[in-house]
Amino acid sequence: MSNYQSPPWLSKVPAINDEYLKKNYPQDLKLLQVIVYHRHGTRTPVAKMFDKFTPKSWDFCENANLYHYQFRERMKKSIGTYHPGETVPLDPPTSSDTLPQEFFKSERQVRIFPTSSAREKKGGGGGDVSFKSTEQNDPYYKMATNKTCGWGQLTDIGWTEMRNVGSYLRDLYVNNLHFLPESREELGNSTLYSRTTDYSRTFESLHQVISGLYPVKPSASSENVTPISIFLRPSSQENLFLNVNCKMLFKLMYEMRDVTESNFKKEFEEVKNELFSLASIGKESSEWVNTSSLVSPMHRVFDTLSSMESHQMKLPDGVSSEFIKKLGNYSAAEWIYGSNYSSLLGKIQLSPIVHELTNVLANRVAIQNKQDSLVDVLPYTIPPKMLIFSGHDTTVGPLAFILQKGEFSKEENPLESKLGWPDFGSIVTVELFEDTRKKGKSLSSSNATKETENNKLISTWPKNLNKDLKTENFYVRAMFNGNPIVVDACKAEGNHMEGVGPTMCTLNAFFSQMGPYIISEDEYIRSCIVPKKE
Repeated sequence: MSNYQSPPWLSKVPAINDEYLKKNYPQDLKLLQVIVYHRHGTRTPVAKMFDKFTPKSWDFCENANLYHYQFRERMKKSIGTYHPGETVPLDPPTSSDTLPQEFFKSERQVRIFPTSSAREKKGGGGGDVSFKSTEQNDPYYKMATNKTCGWGQLTDIGWTEMRNVGSYLRDLYVNNLHFLPESREELGNSTLYSRTTDYSRTFESLHQVISGLYPVKPSASSENVTPISIFLRPSSQENLFLNVNCKMLFKLMYEMRDVTESNFKKEFEEVKNELFSLASIGKESSEWVNTSSLVSPMHRVFDTLSSMESHQMKLPDGVSSEFIKKLGNYSAAEWIYGSNYSSLLGKIQLSPIVHELTNVLANRVAIQNKQDSLVDVLPYTIPPKMLIFSGHDTTVGPLAFILQKGEFSKEENPLESKLGWPDFGSIVTVELFEDTRKKGKSLSSSNATKETENNKLISTWPKNLNKDLKTENFYVRAMFNGNPIVVDACKAEGNHMEGVGPTMCTLNAFFSQMGPYIISEDEYIRSCIVPKKE
């Protein structure tokens, strides 16, 4: 594949050398588990916009189209139409394969499996599934070549980016920390668990991450490659994108969007006026933003411009990288920050994914403590060492936000946020450690105050966790795009590891941070119901 750059964050992370490892992975801390949530790689816009400034066809998919075609063909052979199974990475493409014309002359399938959702229905994986999407007889596909991308398709750049993300994970966790085995042949059922949403771009992104983590030699035939299982869930049980069937979720998202814009009316108007005054795209942007029924109409503008920038295209006059970032902050304020103003929105937006995250951590700790009877049943017997979840901006963004929520106040202008909209290929990483120096030691009578504080935190744990779980000597570090996060509940003395600082959070405090966002399944179902007006 073409040698495009890695995701922006990957070029900024510190070099993995002895100094970095000594500082971040001291010998007394045993790494027990790594959980990775990533956004898919660079893609084309999800719909047409700015025809005067965007190409007549997005021809960035010469390799991606062949991979996409091979991918779907192998899926058919391996799993049929409806059943999960095992597949192998698609690198490099089989030289004898050719791309049939009927493939690139027709619309790409956004989802892996058939869905009963109406085409116009809002999708949880990053905006509408197919607003203004083109049909097979559309001129866009009539003029297509083997390089032409579909809408919302992972491009050549995206494929390369995600492989580089996997290579980074290999460099850290295989080559340096020796946390994972050297080869895929050594992987056991308790080593790696990977799951994706059923969008083509997330499934293909996960394949590339695995291809970087455990590369396949070009000379190897697919029959001789050890397969790695990839799991999917039915859309009704998916927690890696927004639940489109939860009516209260979208009602609150609209309401909190309006609250956010009202609280910062002057700031939001300034951004809109700056956009609408552009001679290049101002009129079309104004018409779209003022008439769209999406939660964040501005996101469609941002999505198109950021895709143009990611593919190194000439931007419309008056549009700069800084301005695109500002539009991203605007979109994030509408889509992601709403839970700042509504605790109920935070719960129904995040409870499913945070419930699983805390269960995964608790499961690993319980096994380590030989308390395995205290945790829920999970889709594996032994906790995996690494879990990789392939999702969307609406997966990574809210998760990164609640981990850093202490850095955001209701009075802070969200348009100046450092978080912004998560880039293509962004990742949230959660690492679980055990302090081996204190293993087996209990609190002494002189630590009665500390024990009282610990019990207070335990009382705020998520309801899904058993309060008898022993969390002493266990620590969590959360990172967004390679940068450690100072989780709000971990700032206080006693809530983080002494000598390391608040980025090395006690598991007790980390669970406390997650507590307010988790409700039971029954509560979730009830909360999604919008009361009928009398």
